Amino acid sequence: MKRTALARAGWCLALLLAAASRAHAFGGLELSPGGARSLARGGANVARAEDGFSVLQNPAGLAALQGDSFMLNVDTAFHSMCVTPYGYYGWGEYTTGKSDFGDTASAKYQNDPLDRVCNSAAVAAVPGIAYTLKLNDDLGLGFGMLAPTGLPGLQYGGADGTIDTPDGARPTPTRYQLVRQRVTFVLGPSVAVGYRVLPRVRVGMTFTWIAVASELSIVQALAIGTSPHSDMLATLKAHDYFIPAATFGVLASPLDMLDVGLTFRIVDSFNGTGQLQYTTNTFQQSSASGYVAYKNDAIKLTRVKTGVPWLLTGGVRYASPVPSAPRDAKGMLLRGDPLTQEQFDVELDGAFQMNTPTNSSHVSFAPGEIIFQKSDGTSDPPIKVPDPDVNDFSSSRHAENAFTVRLGATYNLLPGVVGVSAGGFYESRSVDPAYASIDTFGFARVGFGVGAMARAGSWDFALGLGHVFQETLFVGTPPQQSFQSATTDPTTGFDKRVNIDAGGNGGTVKQEPNPPAHPDGVARLQQSAVYTFKGQHARVVNAGVYRASFNILAINISHRF
Repeated sequence: MKRTALARAGWCLALLLAAASRAHAFGGLELSPGGARSLARGGANVARAEDGFSVLQNPAGLAALQGDSFMLNVDTAFHSMCVTPYGYYGWGEYTTGKSDFGDTASAKYQNDPLDRVCNSAAVAAVPGIAYTLKLNDDLGLGFGMLAPTGLPGLQYGGADGTIDTPDGARPTPTRYQLVRQRVTFVLGPSVAVGYRVLPRVRVGMTFTWIAVASELSIVQALAIGTSPHSDMLATLKAHDYFIPAATFGVLASPLDMLDVGLTFRIVDSFNGTGQLQYTTNTFQQSSASGYVAYKNDAIKLTRVKTGVPWLLTGGVRYASPVPSAPRDAKGMLLRGDPLTQEQFDVELDGAFQMNTPTNSSHVSFAPGEIIFQKSDGTSDPPIKVPDPDVNDFSSSRHAENAFTVRLGATYNLLPGVVGVSAGGFYESRSVDPAYASIDTFGFARVGFGVGAMARAGSWDFALGLGHVFQETLFVGTPPQQSFQSATTDPTTGFDKRVNIDAGGNGGTVKQEPNPPAHPDGVARLQQSAVYTFKGQHARVVNAGVYRASFNILAINISHRF
């Protein structure tokens, strides 16, 4: 085994998944624009001003709202996110004799197919609040803390990187992609203004200050391969308490029955600091090795930076006003209270999410070390972090730009009292299938929403229900290529043998059960490894079948003053 300089892709994999920060739901974790009324319309509402969510979704709508209001909204996303990995626990385990997970190399562990793993993170309700003021017929202000509907956390297997199976504990098959991630602190206050610059044209802008702290755990291999004794549990904590974001909006009404909306959201990069802590020998269950689990001192990260997606959204809305629809002093139909002013409306939106900024990520380390502790109190020589010659690392997430089409409609059964809504959407993939991962599940989706709203005096109540179907993605394994010389292609040298020694001798090839006839991609995502074998790539770790679906419940209460 030959030590190399800490591989750029290796160290970055653990860090940059977290560095994407989950500060802002994006590229797979964002399920809906947010809010009960929007959810009920399939998210189609960029050209419809009706409540405090204009602060987030189109600030130009603040100039159309009628009067002042306070809004409370709660979104809850229920998830089913699972991957069935291809292969066996013995693939890539370069050892002989004891499997270092409690049985012999020829026994069940190495010959067992990898187990299915699902997201077990707790479901959490995400609240949002907003206050809007109408200063005059042309000017509106808004304040709030709002966010798109998304998932606040992910966890695959136990927090220590193991899963329970009928055969006992096993290392989580997806541990080299992700063990756990969660947002430990988030604050995102917004201030917005909307102004009517022409009788039929309103413009607006929202400024948001995002402060976030997140934590992520992932397993890094000491050496390439999947032998549990060389796994290290890496826990990263990163924060950035000032991420500015801005949303620019236009809302035009060229005809009495037609509205056109356009917004552009930009978010500054996550550019923070943090720490990285290793627990070595996490899975070692045999005292014969002489090593024990040991939590190292945290290593300081002087810089953790990654880009955040930008979003461009446009929409057109046809609305049929009620016969007695009010007009302003300039003779224009009033907007901002569709429940009272309209019989029905239909809206078509399109969105383009620029995910390529997230492909640029960077991490800098302060000096530190990793120690492997022995049961007698001694330890091996520490591994220095960073390598003397390399202390800055860059990597790519292989994200792809995505587009979304949304169609929604509302019909007021009793104008001013009760309305019902329905809608749906299609969203394209936001990741190269070859690099599919459990951290975002950013695959093609189709979703729908239904809901209702009711008014009682100065109070509005809205309920939205949504379901998201996601494509099943099949990511195949590379061909069996035992210990071939490495090239620039990370799929070369993918070994499907079990019961092999550290030199790559012996073993039996076990092909994956029920491989896909036409996979969506061939796995290329590599594990993070400190040591490499000469002429060998780190292990490719993301082959499998990815399935997910989501249910969303949103409740909204607004009070008009």
